[in-house]
Amino acid sequence: MCNMLLIAGPVTDPHRFMSELGGHPDIAALPPVTLGNSLHAVARRAVSAASTGDRSGDALLTLAREEGGAALAFYFETARACTGKQAIVLHDPSGPLFPFLDPPGVELLVLTRRAESAAVAVGAGAIGRVIEAARRALDSFDRRIAGFGVGAERIHTVDEEDLRQDPQTVWPEICRRIGVDDSAAAVQGMIRPTATPWSLRSGRF
Repeated sequence: MCNMLLIAGPVTDPHRFMSELGGHPDIAALPPVTLGNSLHAVARRAVSAASTGDRSGDALLTLAREEGGAALAFYFETARACTGKQAIVLHDPSGPLFPFLDPPGVELLVLTRRAESAAVAVGAGAIGRVIEAARRALDSFDRRIAGFGVGAERIHTVDEEDLRQDPQTVWPEICRRIGVDDSAAAVQGMIRPTATPWSLRSGRF
């Protein structure tokens, strides 16, 4: 099993996507709360050390990367031990990125939309200007993804429009990419989830 974070792009619907992921019998779709708290704690310790002048900026960044990587690895180990499933965690990319510059085997599942559909989703009046603004937002999002330091071979991008238009084809493709069962029986629960997964409701393993 790999450590996988879901990064949601502008004007996507990550909670719906996570609910659908959680419909797969081998996937635990987990909310960002616990992981976010762990990473913010690492960020706070680094800032606190910087304020006391105990370490140089480079030393603090190294410490943050090491502690952030360790916190991330421990989180996924705990998730797998508690659920027995492939854990996919929704992560807020506006949060601290520095722990991920040297990630411990992390893969990214990136949910995004095309600029035109993103513009329509926000209620475009002057469609040309809104599409251009959407393109800028998507470009900024792409730069943030690059800041995670995860190699391109470990980034799996899902176009939300493609998924909504043809879930019968796209969900099995996603399952193959993330290494879980892509059979019709396993995928059916993702196409028509019957309820919000327990892991999203509780915020716990």
